[in-house]
Amino acid sequence: MGIGFNIIGRKIGEGIESLVKLVFEARKGDNRSALLYNSAGEDSVPLDNERLILAKIDGNGKYIAVGVLTLSQGANPGEKIYFSRDNKPVEDASIVAKISMLNDGSITIDTDTETTGEATGDYKRIIKGETKVIERKDRSYLNEANATEEVKKNYKHKSDNTDLESNQPMGIKGTETLLGADVLQVFFQDVKKAVNRNPVIIPPAPWPPGAPVPPVPPLINMHLKGVWTDIAAAADKAIASCKKALK
Repeated sequence: MGIGFNIIGRKIGEGIESLVKLVFEARKGDNRSALLYNSAGEDSVPLDNERLILAKIDGNGKYIAVGVLTLSQGANPGEKIYFSRDNKPVEDASIVAKISMLNDGSITIDTDTETTGEATGDYKRIIKGETKVIERKDRSYLNEANATEEVKKNYKHKSDNTDLESNQPMGIKGTETLLGADVLQVFFQDVKKAVNRNPVIIPPAPWPPGAPVPPVPPLINMHLKGVWTDIAAAADKAIASCKKALK
């Protein structure tokens, strides 16, 4: 069969089964049907009142729809934008989701509604450039199996308030594990102040009248003073570690 002349029609309906058949108005009162030919791997049905490009395929008035007149969504040369709209006539429809593949190699996904996705097989994503995600609403993440996160270089988490909860004992391992550095810093500063403000003095113990008092308390004082000095040194070391963690 040969392709005849082309016409432009207004889409007014559709029938979706294994193939998509569009109903279009070639001219006022002249309604016809045409199978929709999309690009390979693409499933997209035009909205009502969109303009179709139709090709006549035989002498019996059969047509196929090979294109749709689409308003630009801002794509520049070399870019591709996919978008979906709510099911209204084209003049009243609004864009509800958009995927933009830009000519700088970036991909943006825009949606104002709930987004769901399901994959039954493995999922792998490789990003060679910088990744930046901006989320303006709450986020919930559920992993029903085990999860492992590995960062080759530095990792930083920052939030106004962070809670860590575990139904089992929680372990933290590191060559220099620094946890709650701001709280620990204040704590060790207070410990050092207490040590310096309260020197160790052991008063003589009461003895029976007339009994000789052995020189034990001075020895205890000397011993505890050394212990107190070690505590102060440990506090200094802890404060320095906290400062390092807070940089």
